[in-house]
Amino acid sequence: MINEERIKNKVKKAIVIKPTHITLNRLIKVSNGMHGGSNKEVKVAGLDIFFDDSKHNLLLDNVKEAGLVKKTRGISMLVVAEGIEIKEGDYFEVNASKYRVTYPGMIIKDVYNADLEVIK
Repeated sequence: MINEERIKNKVKKAIVIKPTHITLNRLIKVSNGMHGGSNKEVKVAGLDIFFDDSKHNLLLDNVKEAGLVKKTRGISMLVVAEGIEIKEGDYFEVNASKYRVTYPGMIIKDVYNADLEVIK
């Protein structure tokens, strides 16, 4: 049996070692009443996360020249988000770079290991 509270506390301790404070935002569609609308930026929450950009992946899908291999970074975040849901498309800024959640993987209730992409 999984002890969810124990896992959540271990993740919180890991985040405290090297926290990064973010403001998580989301775009929601606001109707104008005439089958149209616009996107409105909404602040979801202020969170402390563990920002992990240490994974390196080899990109081999579009190799045109012999011996050419590209390395990319796999960026993810580990976060305890109590009371909120992290969704695909949520975004935040860290050090003048903008990141978007591409895969919000929920480990257990309220604990996410989300994959990110750089959008700016």
